[in-house]
Amino acid sequence: MERGGLIERIYEAAFISEMWPDVLRSLAEISGSAIGSLLVFSTRAPPFARSTAAFDQEAVRAMSSPGWMISAADRAAAYAGHRGFYVTSDLLTDAMRARDAIGAFMKQRDFGEQASARIELPTSESAVFTFDRRLADGRHAPGQIDILNSFMPDLSRATLVAARLGVAKAQSTVAALQLIGLPAAVMTRYGVVLATNRGFDALADLFVAVADGGLAILDAAANRLLKSAVEHAGLGDGVVSSIPIRREERTPLVVHVAPLKRGARDIFGGADLLLAVTEVAVGGATPSAAILT
Repeated sequence: MERGGLIERIYEAAFISEMWPDVLRSLAEISGSAIGSLLVFSTRAPPFARSTAAFDQEAVRAMSSPGWMISAADRAAAYAGHRGFYVTSDLLTDAMRARDAIGAFMKQRDFGEQASARIELPTSESAVFTFDRRLADGRHAPGQIDILNSFMPDLSRATLVAARLGVAKAQSTVAALQLIGLPAAVMTRYGVVLATNRGFDALADLFVAVADGGLAILDAAANRLLKSAVEHAGLGDGVVSSIPIRREERTPLVVHVAPLKRGARDIFGGADLLLAVTEVAVGGATPSAAILT
């Protein structure tokens, strides 16, 4: 493909994430690689992973785990202050290779030498591009690394846009819930709050920010239930929880914790959990069994 056309598609992928696999496939082809992958890690959002179609979905899920961010090769590159693409194996000692679980994972899938680059974005995100060759194909040639490096400025700008859009998308979606009178927040499966709306922020007497971007309920019993719900979400249990909160001389509330899956996760900018707060209206009539259920 013509270089100019590929650069245009890189910037298009910054706004339309579904295009990243095609962009990565093109970069893999011109660099003599079998697959290409992009990972974006953030302290405020869940990991974002995209890869070419040749990489199975189990592997893409593994790439989204925190362990991938601290692979032996990536740590070595950060320590060396390396900029641009490099051949991963050049930075590993024999001892590091023996402990490299990520390398072993890839080898099981018949992938060997890897060209990689880490981009520290001027926010809280880090983007990692990797291009892997089959075991039988050996290492990348210097010219192939040069080709990848020629796209580094464009990849850096595109990933910055993509990372910020993810957070903005979460914020705009919970803001929409405000229009129907629903206080709401979205979180990662690690308990990091990505976005809240005005209704949720107004409940400062019930919720408090904690370390590392987390959230706690001031009522101790309710907070234990919230922590349990987040832990279940981290395990992928998909459990929906409803947490009652008593308030002195005020209408009690229920915090509903629902997992975000498939298309719903994309709508909320990659968040894993939705917290929605509803009041328990106390009237003269007893609620029906259907309502209680």
